[in-house]
Amino acid sequence: MEPVTDLGQYKALIKEKKGQFLRILTNNMQLAGAMTPYIAEGRLFYEDFPQGLAFYLDEGQWYELTYYWDPEGMPGSFRQEKPVIAGEMIRNGSEESAESFLGQNGFRRYRTNLQVERVLNDTDVNAVYAERKAADQGFTWRFCEDDALFEDVLNLWDGYLELGDVPLDHRLRHPEDRILCIFEGERLAAVNWWRNTRSGSEGRHTVTHRNYQHRGLAYAMLGLWCRYAAEAGARKAFTWINETNLPSLGLYSKAGFKENGRKSIQYILD
Repeated sequence: MEPVTDLGQYKALIKEKKGQFLRILTNNMQLAGAMTPYIAEGRLFYEDFPQGLAFYLDEGQWYELTYYWDPEGMPGSFRQEKPVIAGEMIRNGSEESAESFLGQNGFRRYRTNLQVERVLNDTDVNAVYAERKAADQGFTWRFCEDDALFEDVLNLWDGYLELGDVPLDHRLRHPEDRILCIFEGERLAAVNWWRNTRSGSEGRHTVTHRNYQHRGLAYAMLGLWCRYAAEAGARKAFTWINETNLPSLGLYSKAGFKENGRKSIQYILD
């Protein structure tokens, strides 16, 4: 692998590779400018193959793969010193071609994620009830605004979430991120993360410590997220859920979220 040194180089590599083939197979759904912070942080690398191009974003515990490949080309070797995950946004006919391409290159299907969303307006009565229920049990909440608490948040995430769930960008504190923490006394009981972008709010990493599960904390956090996001001007809240995670799907459905038809499949080379 070689580091990508600037955005111009990144664009030139892609342009050159696209010019070599009649068609190109890619899983890239982002504009080039989205790579700017990763390049500045020294986290984006590439490999140039005769039959294609691979970019590796270093996510700490894994690499996120973006590829540009000749559909008629031979398989390549994408293996690295830590797991490599390739995400595929599924469109008409794309699932079969992605499965075939990545399977030929040693990847296995890791998980399928469904996007659920909710239109934001007035906070629903059930969410208000859930917040009161949490307060009546002695729980309090506040946003994470210091490094010591953020370390506790990371430890909670690492204890419950899977490889690929928490990108490196979410393991750093950003002014635009909101991390809601629920406490019993001084003990961290539950966490929910979200980030507002334009008119939407993306939520992730909703985790309750096992000692506090089945007490309505996750549901209360979803209500608080939707309220605060709406107050900040967001018109829609959304997240991704593993299709096998039936408890989470049920929780979000209860909170008013519905599947919107968007699906992402992750493949892993480990």
